[in-house]
Amino acid sequence: MQQFDLVIAGGGAVGCALALALSQRTSLKIALVEKQSVTDHDAVKANQQKSSFDDARVVALAEQTWQFLTSLGIDQALKPIVTPIKHIHVSDRGHLGHCELSSDEYEIDALGYVCSLSALTQILENALMTSNVTWFRPETIEQVSQYKDFIEIKTHRHEIQASLLVIAEGGDSGTRKLLGFVPRQAEYEQIALVTNVKTNRDHENIAYERFTEDGPLAFLPMGKHDYSVVWSLNKQDYEYLHKLPEHEFLKALQEAFGYRAGIFEQCSKRQCFPLKLVTLNQATGHRCALAGNALHTLHPIAGQGLNLGLRDIDELVRQVVSEESHDIGNFGLLHRYQQARIKDQKRVIDFTDGLVRCFSNQLIPLVMGRNIGLCVMQFSPLLKQPLARQAMGHSAVNKT
Repeated sequence: MQQFDLVIAGGGAVGCALALALSQRTSLKIALVEKQSVTDHDAVKANQQKSSFDDARVVALAEQTWQFLTSLGIDQALKPIVTPIKHIHVSDRGHLGHCELSSDEYEIDALGYVCSLSALTQILENALMTSNVTWFRPETIEQVSQYKDFIEIKTHRHEIQASLLVIAEGGDSGTRKLLGFVPRQAEYEQIALVTNVKTNRDHENIAYERFTEDGPLAFLPMGKHDYSVVWSLNKQDYEYLHKLPEHEFLKALQEAFGYRAGIFEQCSKRQCFPLKLVTLNQATGHRCALAGNALHTLHPIAGQGLNLGLRDIDELVRQVVSEESHDIGNFGLLHRYQQARIKDQKRVIDFTDGLVRCFSNQLIPLVMGRNIGLCVMQFSPLLKQPLARQAMGHSAVNKT
């Protein structure tokens, strides 16, 4: 039986960031259990020097998230592969209402940064290579037993004992199920079509959120002339658009979005993800805690998912550091973590869910109301501020 203070289930961006933060700030003995095999770090280095045009897994790192990653010391490794978002343009297709945000208004370098998720995870892994974190990979947790003073984890080849288990495996977490957590699911009856698009002009660091009759369209700037595109569609529209030849798909996308971003010239492979809202009533159990998509899976409409997950672990790190010399799996620590995150999680979940439902409805009174709201925000810095804070990840960040 191998002994650790903390075991993290899931070696994605959230799990790696938690391991890195705690390895830097504590002397805890930490283990990471990850189902994927060992990353080829030579290949990682080569891939980071290539275009990320074919990598559909792109995330928007909010300004507050960038501060957190900077505190981990990986900002210099990230800078060559991220694209700053200096402006955000929100509009409702076919209507006058729109709202624009600019980093200059808030005297910051950027409202956020666009990054390949795989590249971010690889950089976090690279940083962990010099830490004292022990990897178990490729491994899957097969059994979890909870005792008064410890938790016991069994994988295919190992038996591990720890004070605390943190589940950061993503939305389809098997370990979450083993521990009896039952998520609530709300289907949006939408499919996200994800692709990257090349245009004929510089994106000028502008991100777009455009609401259309077919579904919301998000354009995130990448490189010089590229955008990461997430188009939320009903199943019938998705099946039609997904099968179109590239030139016909680009024509349909251009018609839905318009020409504000230039002429669409090329797209990468089109991928799809069913959209649903997944939440849990409890973020913790006996000697275990959930974080990231294992705790909440959101609609991508506002790009809040990873940012919310990294705020989860920022708070968890704060609580663990305060209890390092004691039992880090104790009820008080886990209760404080859960209570500290409730307000931010609820606000972001309500915000994203509300956007989906509000802008998916084409009833005339609602269309008029939301466009009036966008116009009022555009000309009122005070009313625009909550939207800006949400975009920057400062909606409800707890400080000690």
